[in-house]
Amino acid sequence: MKKLSLIFLFTLLFISNSNAQMGFGKLEDVMEVQEKTLLVITDAQSSSLLKKIEKDPEKYTEYSDEIDQYNLALKEAFNKTWTFSNKIEYITQEELASIEKDKSKKGNYAYFDNQINRSPSRFTSSSSKAGDPDTYSLVLGLTDQKKPVYQMMYATLHPTEADLTFIIQQFQNYLNTRIALKTDKKSKKDIREELKENANLLKTKTLLLDENFVDDDLKKNINEIYKFKYKLTSKEEIDKAILSRNAEIAYIRAVPVTQQSGGKNSVVKLSKLIFVQYVVSAEDGKILGYAAPSAMGLGGNLGALTSSSNRNTTEKDLEKIIKNID
Repeated sequence: MKKLSLIFLFTLLFISNSNAQMGFGKLEDVMEVQEKTLLVITDAQSSSLLKKIEKDPEKYTEYSDEIDQYNLALKEAFNKTWTFSNKIEYITQEELASIEKDKSKKGNYAYFDNQINRSPSRFTSSSSKAGDPDTYSLVLGLTDQKKPVYQMMYATLHPTEADLTFIIQQFQNYLNTRIALKTDKKSKKDIREELKENANLLKTKTLLLDENFVDDDLKKNINEIYKFKYKLTSKEEIDKAILSRNAEIAYIRAVPVTQQSGGKNSVVKLSKLIFVQYVVSAEDGKILGYAAPSAMGLGGNLGALTSSSNRNTTEKDLEKIIKNID
């Protein structure tokens, strides 16, 4: 597993900006996670949102069903994908808080939490913006430590088991990579070379692109840019490839890595997110390439960015992705 996610990790590890939405714990903390029971925090209804929709039975049912579906997908994804530690328990946010206050218990666990920023407009408004993706702040930590061991952001509407599988793979790949680096002593040059090696795997895979998130110009000109197998398809087909661990498939996934600062307590807004587009192996979550905004990359600086990056895959994105293919 030494190469599974080096690019995903180090593309961001070298970014020296305080707003980057990635957290990196100490190696000893990573190794502690491996030894402890992992507490996976399930989602629950928000009292503030419930007050806004309590008089609308249809919206209330929609909201309740969404949480139930998320928790089911979360459990399925962890049960099938998580192998870094031996034991998993599913608990509520309130139960986590209780453990963290108990001196006899708080040193016994690691936890995976997901702070979900749902847009209330999806349940209280009929406007077109009501379908905008929610943002997710995912955190892996130790119950007796304040600093996360690892964290990332994600943006989607109704995360599926496949979305959560992708997320878990990246967390797990990061943890395994940190342990491997203890003896391998990788350098930036090593990472770039591994990116080139991984990129060549695209020659033998079919690249799936979500047609809803492909720029119109790329749709017109993709045959001129990409000379290997590809398919413009639905998210549902991509999800199936992820869940079946299809070794013949790669896919593109846009991951938000930072939010332009709007103040310490500013709400995460999709329009302010900066995305990196990753090419991912459906078999195991290995990163085969990436396309970052022009001001960032290995050694780049998010502070140089003055506007958000588009969530859609563009011609320039695909050109960046394939530049390392021999």
